Amino acid sequence: MLSEPFRLMRTFLGLAGLAVALLAWGTAIAVSHSGLPYLDKDAGALITWVLFCPAVLCFLPFAGMALQRNAVAAVWLVAVAPIAGVANFFVPASLGTPEPDSRWVVWVLSFLWACPVGYVGLRSLFASRSAREQARRSTDEDRF
Repeated sequence: MLSEPFRLMRTFLGLAGLAVALLAWGTAIAVSHSGLPYLDKDAGALITWVLFCPAVLCFLPFAGMALQRNAVAAVWLVAVAPIAGVANFFVPASLGTPEPDSRWVVWVLSFLWACPVGYVGLRSLFASRSAREQARRSTDEDRF
């Protein structure tokens, strides 16, 4: 078991992560609902997607995986997700995403945010196949 100072530190870090998460998610939701008056409807939807795609495609799945082993890390992954979304917002905004010709940037960024989760998924798929093959080989060897 953990000693008392480590328990207190984990509790403090968890509560600090919750405070950061409430502040960051509240700000991200307020920004996404504020609407930018110069954008058409499609550009507004794309900007909202740009704000939330790091959370949906990367941080929240990793937080779900980390929750079993380390709840403090999971809380901080959820807390940092909207901050990554705001950083993600500046790339297409600087490239002029409201213009219809440059909206492809949003889909490239979405693909890049989905790559880490895809990598972990493929790695676990191949690991489970390898484990099944190894189990099958060991049972075949036991028969002879």
